[in-house]
Amino acid sequence: MSNILNKKSFLLFLLLFGSTIQFGDYIGNRYFVPLLSLFSVIIFLPGVKSLKKINIFNELLFIHLFSYTFFVILSVIGHADFEDIFFDMAKLFVSFSMSFILILLVLNVTDKSLKKIVDISSISVIFVLSLEFYIRFSNVNFDSIFLNLHLLKIDSPFFFDSNAVAFYGIFYFILFYYYYNNYLEKKSYFNNFTLLKIAMLIIGTLSRSAIITLFIIIIWHYYFFKFKFKLKFKFIYLLVFLVFTLLFIKDILLLIQEDLSGSTKLEIYRIFLDKFFMQDIRGGLFGYGINLGNYVYSYKEGLYSHALIPMITGYFGFIGVILYFCFFIYFAIITKGHSLFAFLTAFIIGLSYLHPFLETFFLAHGFIVGLYLRKARKKVISE
Repeated sequence: MSNILNKKSFLLFLLLFGSTIQFGDYIGNRYFVPLLSLFSVIIFLPGVKSLKKINIFNELLFIHLFSYTFFVILSVIGHADFEDIFFDMAKLFVSFSMSFILILLVLNVTDKSLKKIVDISSISVIFVLSLEFYIRFSNVNFDSIFLNLHLLKIDSPFFFDSNAVAFYGIFYFILFYYYYNNYLEKKSYFNNFTLLKIAMLIIGTLSRSAIITLFIIIIWHYYFFKFKFKLKFKFIYLLVFLVFTLLFIKDILLLIQEDLSGSTKLEIYRIFLDKFFMQDIRGGLFGYGINLGNYVYSYKEGLYSHALIPMITGYFGFIGVILYFCFFIYFAIITKGHSLFAFLTAFIIGLSYLHPFLETFFLAHGFIVGLYLRKARKKVISE
């Protein structure tokens, strides 16, 4: 029994810790260690037979396998050629297998092992972000920074740019934040320091979408999970807030348009709607695959579509958008809204830019789902 537990703990450590090791071209490619970790876990996972004893194992397997297969079918029906279909299959496999395996492993390790794995992984994330910030900062002339802060947003040593750094940081932030605040019975100073340090490093990327999202999700978490109001009152207050937002939506849009980046985002969605109705039925419903789909709804020739919904629509069409949201709605239902902590993070960032199948997002989502199901199971056993 001890060997099985040790094996499951090691596999979770290998997957979670390995996914944090992202040093870009310094180790060949940003994806090298995370992918190596994932496929190593997949190789050894069949030997852990106790994983199938989970009550909802078949349900979890079905929803992941069904979603994966359906997206692949959309890729085949769409305009993608054989090479693009193979790429789509690989990209989708990484994301959905990451989510599925994380849920299973989180449900099957001891609390003591889980805490050690999370603590070690958090140290790794802080190290990666700190080293990235130091190298990026040291490559810029100190005097020039005060004249143009945008210089700190370019030429990340490990990632495509500092926005990508921010996305890496924020998904690990919500993973640790949820674990410390919704699962761990008592937070330590180390836990608070971890969250504060990662938050500061996210702010250091100067990614406005990530910084805004960071504050929104913390407020959202406290509003729905910490404040002692009845759920119906929380939704009433939220509805009132949305009504006031709609009343001032014109002023908000004018404010956004005054900013160059903000006006670009509005232009992206305007062009997306125009171009969507210009597509043939096949392209509009089934998309063009991930590679070609990146550019179908671009606001400028040769550039990415940039935002989450235009990108999904370009990849797998209108049907793909429905399937994508259904996948996350399913988990929102079985976790009573807790998985939205990950999905809303992705959705808000995605209003600006986010790859719909970013592996770190699916990792964080799977981990949070696993934690919720684990805590729910413990509650049933205690009763």
